[in-house]
Amino acid sequence: MRIQTTRLLPSGSKQRGVYRFDAMIDVAADGSITGSKLSPGCDLPANLEAPPGRRIGKAVLVPAVDNGKFVAGVYNYHFAIPR
Repeated sequence: MRIQTTRLLPSGSKQRGVYRFDAMIDVAADGSITGSKLSPGCDLPANLEAPPGRRIGKAVLVPAVDNGKFVAGVYNYHFAIPR
């Protein structure tokens, strides 16, 4: 799965001092995002912590599949670029 957004480009992230963060995204069986939260230990400045969570919540993801049936699941997203 890939989250596509121009806001997470390395060039813009470096300008804002963002080099790494992890997020857990709750995905419903219909593919909708039902929740997201940033994991502790992110190097996001405090004023940027909420926006990535909102952007991730707008992502389109494919739900998990169990025995050929779509089910709810959790997607772990990792963003990291070299300093």
